[in-house]
Amino acid sequence: LLPRAAASPASQGETSSFSIADRFGNLVSVTHSVNATFGSGLVVEGGGYVLNNRMPYFSLEAADVNVLEPGKRPRHTINPALAFKNGKPFLAWNTPGGDNQPQAMLQAFLSVVEFGMNLQQAAEAPTITSSSFHASMYPQKAGDDLPLPRMLADRIGQALTAKGHKLKISAVQPPYGQQPSGAGAVKMVLIDPKTGVMHGGVSPAKDDYVMGW
Repeated sequence: LLPRAAASPASQGETSSFSIADRFGNLVSVTHSVNATFGSGLVVEGGGYVLNNRMPYFSLEAADVNVLEPGKRPRHTINPALAFKNGKPFLAWNTPGGDNQPQAMLQAFLSVVEFGMNLQQAAEAPTITSSSFHASMYPQKAGDDLPLPRMLADRIGQALTAKGHKLKISAVQPPYGQQPSGAGAVKMVLIDPKTGVMHGGVSPAKDDYVMGW
């Protein structure tokens, strides 16, 4: 291992994801992460890649099932997904974003299969990000608010408040704050089971795009 630099870069996150469909009907969903920027900062000599720093995803609370102990693997938030329809590959999707990943992915998925949106509509739809659970990364503090973008709060904010939710409203979509709405940084690829036509859609957050050739 090469020595770590004395001054570590500011932690900005370092997760990427992509979804792929090929002409044979195969689907691939990948989310890759070293956690923070340049991971642990340790490069495997001769390998050219850095080691991750997922250790902060352990707990230091003795009563926690995820407490740091020898022989354990840390939990993580990476969850690239595939969906099948009638036994055939139907949808591949994923996103970076820590604890926002399963939330953004579920909302984008339901927008497609329950609410009839096309992939781009699903990826651009405003979403809610709950923080009312123990965070994955130490110190795993639980939040008590419900972050959501202004364009969604204007429609359902009063109803959510009436149910007892403490809203945290922002002009742009959490967690990335780059656009007024969008499901995380979700990338989606769908194969139409009737026509075989492939469809792609991406969230407007980050440098996401669709390619076909």
